Amino acid sequence: MEKCQEELIVKAINVCETNGCELAVIYLKQFMLANQAKPNCKVNLYDLCSDIPVMNGIFHDKGFLVATDGHILAKIRNKYPEQLEGKIITKSGEEVEGRFPNYKAVMEKYEEMIDVSIIKEKVIEAVKQSKLEKKIGGIYQKQVLCKAGKQYFKAEMLLKLLLLCESEKMQIREAKDSERAIMGKNTETGSESLLMPVYVDRISEPILIDCNN
Repeated sequence: MEKCQEELIVKAINVCETNGCELAVIYLKQFMLANQAKPNCKVNLYDLCSDIPVMNGIFHDKGFLVATDGHILAKIRNKYPEQLEGKIITKSGEEVEGRFPNYKAVMEKYEEMIDVSIIKEKVIEAVKQSKLEKKIGGIYQKQVLCKAGKQYFKAEMLLKLLLLCESEKMQIREAKDSERAIMGKNTETGSESLLMPVYVDRISEPILIDCNN
């Protein structure tokens, strides 16, 4: 949101508060919160939020915006007003009550295993093919999966991971329980995102595309 727009909205709030326009004040404040929470990246973090109440918004944690839907976990460095620190804000600008899941514990349980370089163009082509495989109503005829390292991931989700971290260099990490995930990191900003793989043997006739460099 432009600074001039924000100033106008602040003035509108002040006028409404003076004249007792309580409902207008609520809506304007929600609008400001929603816009302040938007990250400066190519993926809308609100699209990664879950329907689960405490995961239905963006968590503001020490200069990072955190969001997860259970499949992808994004931690993106982004500026935001101090009053949002430690809060979970929904797309409509409402504050969510409750405690955000311990995402740090999830990321920390993965020990570095191997570096992987992914060809972004192949992932983009896989996403295009995936869209062609959709039937009416959004149901896939065949799932398009991208191979990164030795694991397979949904094409659309892998592209989101690349865009979130603005990097094509990934790391495959392995947890102590042998669970694997792919992690993208931006060494300049400290942003990092984690994506869980899919199990090929559980999908009927998937289209497999090798996206390794």
